[in-house]
Amino acid sequence: MRKYSWLILCLALAVLLASAFAFTRADNQTEPAFGYTLDFKKPLSGIDNLSSLSYVPEEDVFVATLNRPATILKLSKNGEILARKKHRRSD
Repeated sequence: MRKYSWLILCLALAVLLASAFAFTRADNQTEPAFGYTLDFKKPLSGIDNLSSLSYVPEEDVFVATLNRPATILKLSKNGEILARKKHRRSD
């Protein structure tokens, strides 16, 4: 009987740890990253391969990168393209 009580204790501990991990993961997934949420989506005409988007608070603009051709975009908060710079290979 002692052998089975040790097994039951181990199983109960494993279930407790698994459920605690599941609840922690569920809580983290419902909160937006860094407290930001997306209010709207705006398609950028002629752009279908946007790779990244970052906010630059000093300039109050967004900076985005495109994959091909390698390009950096500067965008207003309204999604207007303010500047476009293509990356040139230095082979």
